[in-house]
Amino acid sequence: TVQVTLDCMLGKEEGRDIIATFVASGTAVASANRLSEVVAAFQQATDAAMASLSEQVSAATRPGG
Repeated sequence: TVQVTLDCMLGKEEGRDIIATFVASGTAVASANRLSEVVAAFQQATDAAMASLSEQVSAATRPGG
C-alpha cells in the first residue's frame, strides 16, 4: 500500500496571513510487487491527495469558508 500525505498551509501573499491548514492524503494498492505497478500506485495515491488538496483549498477560499 502506498500512502501520500501532504501537510498544507494556505496563506495570503500580501501580509502572509494563514487562511487554513489541513492534511490532504491519498492511498493506493500496487497490484503486484513490480516497479511499474508500484509507480502506478504512487501516481494514484498522489492524484487522490491532489484532488483532496484542491477540494480543501476551494472550500477554504469560498466566501464564508
